[in-house]
Amino acid sequence: MPTETQNLNLFKYDPVQDAKSTFNLQQSLNDNWDKIDNYSLSMYNVLNTKATTSLDNLTDEGRGKFDGQWIDIGHITVFSRTLSTSLNPVEFTLDFLPDNDIYEVLFQAGIFLVVSNAYNYGSIAIATDIVTSAFVLERISAYGNINTYSKSCTMLPIKNKKIYLSGDPENKNSRGDFVAIAYRKIGTGFTTTQSEATQDE
Repeated sequence: MPTETQNLNLFKYDPVQDAKSTFNLQQSLNDNWDKIDNYSLSMYNVLNTKATTSLDNLTDEGRGKFDGQWIDIGHITVFSRTLSTSLNPVEFTLDFLPDNDIYEVLFQAGIFLVVSNAYNYGSIAIATDIVTSAFVLERISAYGNINTYSKSCTMLPIKNKKIYLSGDPENKNSRGDFVAIAYRKIGTGFTTTQSEATQDE
């Protein structure tokens, strides 16, 4: 009997073991191509969702995309396509986490300098119920060249689904994005995020 591959469940025939088996080769090949095509479409949709989580999707209404989902981003708002932040941390709930246990979450932040020799610099800082001191996830120098873009990733432990974002009050010459890419419970594999984060009132 034919076996199936581990990941895509494609039919796989062994010329020795399956030599006497009767099967429709054309149908088997068509089934395999359908599985490959469906998987390619699903990966395209995932990558396309990630691609929309970018600086180009920040709006003048103070809303940004968090992992492909629209959210209000409170004090870290977009005004005239400029990242305006507050030293006061803004609390967010990571709704995609299954429960309030401790998870590791992989975050990505990027800052884009829109004015050369800008007054001050751009930065995004994050804290959690475990990492209580704000951790600067990304910072860009005030004296960088216009259109300079800096991006970094970090993984932080999250408890109670909470994160706290803050930044510099003079981030008026920068734009930025912030994305949760994946999460995992301690000791398990990563799962890509699917749901939005919501700002607590």
